[in-house]
Amino acid sequence: MQPLLRAGMIVTLAPLGEGGRVGDVVVFARAGKFVAHRIVRRHSETYVTCGDARPHMPERVLASEIVGRVVAIHDSRDAGRRVDDGRYALAAWLLRRTRIPRGLALRARGRIGALVAPARTALSEPPAFRAMLLAAKAFLAGDLRAGTSTLTSVPIDDLVGCLRRHHLTGFASLWLSQARAAGIAVPGALSERLDRVRVSNALQAEYVERTMHDVARVLQSASIVPIFLKGSARLALGSPNADAHFSCDVDVLVPRERIAAAAAALRASGYVDRETDRMRAFLRRYEQHIEALYPPFRGAPVELHVALVAPGYVSNALDYNALANRTVVASGVLVLDRVASAVHLLYHGRNFRNLRDVVLLAHALRAFDARERIAFEAIVDAERDDGRRVRAVRWLAEAFVGRQGRAPAYARFALAREDLPFQLRRRDGLLDAWFARQVPPYRGLFEVRRRWLVWLANVAWTPSVATALQTLNRQRDDVTLDLYRQERLTPLR
Repeated sequence: MQPLLRAGMIVTLAPLGEGGRVGDVVVFARAGKFVAHRIVRRHSETYVTCGDARPHMPERVLASEIVGRVVAIHDSRDAGRRVDDGRYALAAWLLRRTRIPRGLALRARGRIGALVAPARTALSEPPAFRAMLLAAKAFLAGDLRAGTSTLTSVPIDDLVGCLRRHHLTGFASLWLSQARAAGIAVPGALSERLDRVRVSNALQAEYVERTMHDVARVLQSASIVPIFLKGSARLALGSPNADAHFSCDVDVLVPRERIAAAAAALRASGYVDRETDRMRAFLRRYEQHIEALYPPFRGAPVELHVALVAPGYVSNALDYNALANRTVVASGVLVLDRVASAVHLLYHGRNFRNLRDVVLLAHALRAFDARERIAFEAIVDAERDDGRRVRAVRWLAEAFVGRQGRAPAYARFALAREDLPFQLRRRDGLLDAWFARQVPPYRGLFEVRRRWLVWLANVAWTPSVATALQTLNRQRDDVTLDLYRQERLTPLR
């Protein structure tokens, strides 16, 4: 909400009453925090809001989440002095009236800036991902000094941004805490930032656990036995430091034929969603889960899944019926066993955009006994449609725990791609499909029409992405440090 609201200011709230008006500033609860945004559109049960400084990033808010409407703003140094005077009202009016053109300008600035900047100039960014990757390998091997040295060799802002992008902040905070306990010097600024995120993750874990048990109660009363996945499952199992790892929602696997009944049961208990009718229809037709449902209390959103992966992308059966015999009971709820959980991590991290899942997979592989190892390998080897990505993730997890072989071509491509600037990383679709040897399934005429501009952009950007990858590989021969066994990317022609 800058510049009208800044850190330290005090706001006075009034009840929303019969409904806020467009232009009102409201405070709502989200993920255990209070957020102030301006209302830009109003629907029957939801409001579309956004911050004045981020007009291009709207958020849907339920009326039940709104704590109140801002009616007065006080100075941060003198709580008795109000700052919402005539100048404030004029500035608020201008910001409200210019929201759309400012949003378009902010969106265009990033795209135009990346378009005119040569790939080699963009590659001057610090290699934060490479440092994070090699540090993770060192920490997993127990070399706290090497891991700390590698992490702290990158500017803090770049490192924290990369850690958050890969949901690895919780692990990094724990690793550096171990390093401090061993007497290794860690920059205080870095420790403070990572510990702050770790505490925030732990607070969110409370909401996840509360929602998980409520969902279990509601669905079991409807004769549906849910299987809880990912973060909520780790919390139920009491996995070490499970509350340190980011988990923003509760993922629940239910039988495909019972998903409508499960959604109806949750809605009858007060759970609601914020999506438009069009988005609801899209999710139900093309994804493995329906729209997120938000609890009537302060909790975490819930996603009802019918499978672990969107239909049409993989050959292995990963739905409720296929996984029901690979479950255990923990904290009174049903979760996947160690083999099925590892399979979920494998598929969830198969595009290398979430390194946390690969690190968790490495821990799982290290803990497997011989029987579990055989069962896991059989599932991996049976994958046909997306086998290259799946086996590349397995290779990286194995490399993290010291069982390293030849790096697959897809792994070399994907790991190098993660050090590219954002605009190049997000336009790697054609090269990603080439290295994975997978053609995305046809998803219907609506999906073709919806994504044709994205496809055209990927076609236009592919030469720049290929050039950037070649430049990166030539400039950074040490990117192959140990983890890559001195292998380079196959030249792209």
